[in-house]
Amino acid sequence: MKAITLLLGSLCVCLAAPVEEHHERVARSALSGSEETGLRTLLTEVRDTLANRNQNPIAPQQPAPGITIQEPPPPMNDPQANPAAGPATINLVISTQPQQPEPLPQPDILQRPQQDQPITHLFQATSDPNTLVVGPCGQNQPNAQATPCYLPYGLQQPGLGPYSQYYPYPTYPSSPFGSFMNPLNSPTFLNTGGAGYNYGVSPINPQDVLCKYVNIAVDVQTPLRNLKHFWRSTGYCPPFPHTEADVYDLSRDEELNLAYVGSVPHSGIQQVRIHWLLELVTAHVVDGEAKYNFTNLDKLMDQLWQNGLKPGFELMGSVSNFFHDFEDKRQVMEWRNLVYHTAMRYIGKYGMGYVSQWNFETWNEPNNHDFDNVTVSIQGFLNYYDACSEGLRAASPALKFGGPGDSCHSPPHSPYCWAMLEHCHNGTNYFTGERGVRLDYIALHKKGGGCSLPILQQEIDTVKEIQQHFPLFQSKPIYNDEADPLVGWSKPQLWRADVTYAAMVIKVIGQHQDMLIADPDNNINYTLLSNDNAFLSYHPYPFTQRTLTARFQVNNTKPPHVQLLRKPVLTVMGLLALLGETQVLAQLSDDASENNTVGVLASIHKPSIPGTSDSWQSTIVIYSSKDNITSSDVDQIQIQLKGFPIQQGLMYVTYYLDNNSTNPHQLWQSMGSPDFPTAEQFRQLRLLEDPVIQGPLPFPDGGGLTLKANLPIPSVLLIHVCAKTSAVPGQVNGLRFISITKGQVLIVWKDHCITSKCIKSYEIEFSRDLVKFQRINDHNTIFTSYVYSPENMNVSGFYRVRAVDYWERSGEFSLTEKYVEDQ
Repeated sequence: MKAITLLLGSLCVCLAAPVEEHHERVARSALSGSEETGLRTLLTEVRDTLANRNQNPIAPQQPAPGITIQEPPPPMNDPQANPAAGPATINLVISTQPQQPEPLPQPDILQRPQQDQPITHLFQATSDPNTLVVGPCGQNQPNAQATPCYLPYGLQQPGLGPYSQYYPYPTYPSSPFGSFMNPLNSPTFLNTGGAGYNYGVSPINPQDVLCKYVNIAVDVQTPLRNLKHFWRSTGYCPPFPHTEADVYDLSRDEELNLAYVGSVPHSGIQQVRIHWLLELVTAHVVDGEAKYNFTNLDKLMDQLWQNGLKPGFELMGSVSNFFHDFEDKRQVMEWRNLVYHTAMRYIGKYGMGYVSQWNFETWNEPNNHDFDNVTVSIQGFLNYYDACSEGLRAASPALKFGGPGDSCHSPPHSPYCWAMLEHCHNGTNYFTGERGVRLDYIALHKKGGGCSLPILQQEIDTVKEIQQHFPLFQSKPIYNDEADPLVGWSKPQLWRADVTYAAMVIKVIGQHQDMLIADPDNNINYTLLSNDNAFLSYHPYPFTQRTLTARFQVNNTKPPHVQLLRKPVLTVMGLLALLGETQVLAQLSDDASENNTVGVLASIHKPSIPGTSDSWQSTIVIYSSKDNITSSDVDQIQIQLKGFPIQQGLMYVTYYLDNNSTNPHQLWQSMGSPDFPTAEQFRQLRLLEDPVIQGPLPFPDGGGLTLKANLPIPSVLLIHVCAKTSAVPGQVNGLRFISITKGQVLIVWKDHCITSKCIKSYEIEFSRDLVKFQRINDHNTIFTSYVYSPENMNVSGFYRVRAVDYWERSGEFSLTEKYVEDQ
């Protein structure tokens, strides 16, 4: 078979036939100059060769080693096979081994590589052992800023040094090396054949693609400032009627939801701010004295405690219509009594160490007059505020109380907000007569209108206005406990379903750290940023509402049941938990100044207790985000890491998210958007919940490393570097179970005793008889929950879990726990 070659930059490629004229147009528009001429000559020669071969077939023979022409069957989007599908793919294949073409698979749904197949990798080794590369977008063009370029995908060379190369998009397990999906949402598949390069041309107009070059230099020896994890909060509101909030708050749906939120590793989410909590309390009068029933509120607080979470405790609700007017002195006094008994109850139940961490807060957004059946004038709201403050103070001065949990637009707007601030600054305490009332923090609500930066801009404007009017509040902690990119949690938005939302959340956090906290002239004590996104989605919008999970109310089983899927926005909260406590220098190149899609946050962590499995770490998170827009542009990133410890055993791992490789919503759509996915479909969807993980890999001995990656918009890349300690991970504890439906169970555990964040995966093992255990999670995860849904539906038995670190060292198994499914 005749070999035909073309030198494209540093790549020697071979064109696979058949090739049509539109193929030439797609490829030619991506090239210029001699490359265009060379490709045109190549295409002509290929046509002539194929025509001659069709007229004079060659007898089958063993192909000679080297570069060969391969002619796979028509791809799925071949216009001849499907005229409406658009241009076919050009497959450019280099083979270093004799190989025969294999048929292209056409699976119904997208799958990740199975456990017994080679994992795909994010980086490629080069001749420099300290440099890894992904892809030739803009290759040989060091100044490729805003230059249209060839957008390749599916490039892989197994066996090149210790690493492989791959464009980070999901694969079909159709061959030993997988088949790759076009990063631009086109169902184009490549067959890898045998060991060798595989190269594809995207079937879009490459003129529409901009490859922007960004250089990032990270020096871990240059600490900048503290990095407080101020973003570890979420929240939700039960639906109407609020007097029946227990139906929602104590449902199996919410039990699963809180378990998912609590399974973010390393306390990546700590607080759940919940509206209408006091509607879980009922009251009645006995001998002229109010008696309260806390049973339902106890159940919800127990769930939060069990999941390692704390309530953002809004003192909000009529207590089943027991309270109705806060200008009534008797009711104001009784409200103080209720708040006191509530605080004392949970101090006694959980201890002061836990309850003192709660953020007690005023009624949510008083200017919206969402008081249900309670009459609350501005004076009544001030009376209510004092009753809350004094009730908490009577329980313990250590309890925190703040407000107003409102937008606080400039006067004369938001009168409740400004009246409360004036009252706390200079007013008279309803109970003590003292001037001024304590205010432990100022809670605001500033949202982005679909963008990221307006959140910060509005916060700065409002806080400066507050500081100008009320000088005593200059140093008060500032909370934005509803800092969402867009108002209206239930409003379906496609970008809320995928990595677009996830990358935007990181972008907002990065803006606050780098533009506010890092500002030497900043006098805002920014303390907490919360996304109000722990709601439960509803049909027909399982993915597209402002939620952390996608809820499916599966009503075609007896009894009906609920399934949750972890969305990318919840997954990134787990990645953010890997950040350290000290921000270090991370500089973007000057030519990135006009490209605000890329951001970086770099940190280090120093162990607090020597001799444990905790170790020195560095974490670098890079996002590519154009706010709520998904773009075909690509950010070509070069990350230069330096200043790392020169010691044996230093390892690094990369975690990666984008809208093709980690997008359950996209897969669900490809399934036909079923209202009730099957058990097998849920298994496939859950394979896309976790990030694409590369490593652990040894960090170069010289203390430096250069990584190059083409990041689509949106995407997230996190690099985690860990030093080795002599201690193995600690023991998993708190193993428990939540039944989902017959043959399916959610397994949950705690990582509080693990100590180390350098965890490769948790291994969950199962046994029918306590004699032989086998691992049941066939892919790695750092989250502390797992849905076990075996095909044989046999989930009754014994379970145990352990942590495995980056050096393949296993911690002690948890205590073995038995689960028996209800019959």
